[in-house]
Amino acid sequence: MKKKIFRIILTWLCVYPIVTLLILSLTTLDFQLPLWQQTLVITMILVPTMVLIIAPKVGVAIERLAE
Repeated sequence: MKKKIFRIILTWLCVYPIVTLLILSLTTLDFQLPLWQQTLVITMILVPTMVLIIAPKVGVAIERLAE
């Protein structure tokens, strides 16, 4: 249970800034896209980032904290 809580917290701490930066980027670049298209763009960037970069690093961090 402790590992799951750490995983949730670390994942959130990694995802939150990325989502914030992506939203800020879309508004700064003045894209006039409907909400569903903005969501599509954000998820097209966020999901691969999560799977390939964030999740493995969070897994390593959890294992180090659990020792």
